[in-house]
Amino acid sequence: MLLSSITNTSNTPNLTNNFITGLIETTYAYKANGLRLSKTTNAITTKHIWDGGNIVLDIVGASVVKYLRGINLIYAEASVKSYYGYNAHGDVVQLNDGGGVMTKTYRYDAFGVEQDPVTSDTNVWRYCGEYWDVETETIYLRARYYNPRIGRFTQQDSFRGYQNNALSLNMYTYCYNNPLRYWDPSGRVPWDASNVTGTKDRENLAILAEIWEGNNASGDKTGMSQAVRQAQAIINKYPEVTAADVVNTTVDTFGGSGGSSNIGTLDPEVGTMAPGIYVVVHEVAWGLIHTNNYHASIMIIVDEDSKYYDNNKNFTENPPVGDLQYATIGAGGSSVTGLAGYVESGINRDQDVRLENKKTMIELDISGDAAINYLFILEGIFHSSIKEQYHVFAKGAKYNSNSFASGLIGAAYKGLGIDAPIPDLVDIYGNKIPGWDKPIRADNFGVGIRR
Repeated sequence: MLLSSITNTSNTPNLTNNFITGLIETTYAYKANGLRLSKTTNAITTKHIWDGGNIVLDIVGASVVKYLRGINLIYAEASVKSYYGYNAHGDVVQLNDGGGVMTKTYRYDAFGVEQDPVTSDTNVWRYCGEYWDVETETIYLRARYYNPRIGRFTQQDSFRGYQNNALSLNMYTYCYNNPLRYWDPSGRVPWDASNVTGTKDRENLAILAEIWEGNNASGDKTGMSQAVRQAQAIINKYPEVTAADVVNTTVDTFGGSGGSSNIGTLDPEVGTMAPGIYVVVHEVAWGLIHTNNYHASIMIIVDEDSKYYDNNKNFTENPPVGDLQYATIGAGGSSVTGLAGYVESGINRDQDVRLENKKTMIELDISGDAAINYLFILEGIFHSSIKEQYHVFAKGAKYNSNSFASGLIGAAYKGLGIDAPIPDLVDIYGNKIPGWDKPIRADNFGVGIRR
């Protein structure tokens, strides 16, 4: 929650409603949701009009300045339009007029201190593309104010940080003291400004998921909207994935030892089962997040009549039982373990093939090579697309591996035109397995794509 007031008489903010520097006094007013409604400096009031988490109008008396946005701010319009140019960090580094002529340039140090500032400059959007309060020499970041000269926020963070990141536990540090890599548009949680083949985008989306979840819990709809907008800006960078884009994931999926995973012929416990497509529930000993240690996955069993059966594989780990081979499709967490909303799929994951931990195994209402092929297409679409791995804003955060399994089954049923319910899964106490009744949406698997 944004502090309702700031006073400064010796470069140290206190909890009041004014900010006094020399002979200049600035007073702020806030909306009920914590976003700033206006600022008044020496009796001149600037009113802010918001669209979600962004200011779109500044009103000063009879004067109005309009801000047009796309992914970033495009231009400001008062009597004339000024177009914004950015560097890779997202800092405003130049202004251009309507004819493309550059009218102003900006330079900053790593923490955002502007080099050679011009006191008469009325542009408010500068470092990180955020709102610069020239009167107080702070940057307004929605939840808090950042002072680039000291490289610190002037209020405590409402987010208490991550236990495995010591720098996140300091309530005043800006961007983990690494502003070249991170930035903090919310004033709550830094996120990564760099990006390597989508990895940083995935981490940023996971952080936004946590921000969204916290705002949802507190009823902050503006904060939720802001997180969605920021996430959508990332997701929009990536094209849609279709079946034609998916690598043939069925190659070498069935058969073979699979190293420690024992992928191949079935063990004697299930050797009498018929070919088919099953949902399997394992009880695992490692603490899976949000699942109560019950992990569901899809198991596909084939015999020699299937095109997926590999006659050339020689299984040495288990003796052949009933001439059956199998493969699994499941999901799990990620490198940002503990952050909400990130579910990543995989084929023949170690936890999916440990049949000794099996608690439940139910045959599904689909079978045959065509259905198997379709399952792998859906899994491949989900796995290969950053768009589909992040859908936390559809129903809330904390989708888990069980959500993936039930979502994949539902998508397959829908795509194949099967009118059948997804089987119920319960634990040994009769309680529904967490996440099973919260399936990932069918469109996140690209349903509509056919075999």
